[in-house]
Amino acid sequence: ILISEIDISKKYYDASGKYRMEAINGKLNSGQVVTDPKSKDRTSF
Repeated sequence: ILISEIDISKKYYDASGKYRMEAINGKLNSGQVVTDPKSKDRTSF
């Protein structure tokens, strides 16, 4: 378990900020369909 103290008065960099509203609205990918064997096989490493 990691417990971190965060000062909410500071402005932190939000790496996913520009994608947040799209994700909230249901867009979960870039819109490009990936077709390769590694992406299709979701049961092995």
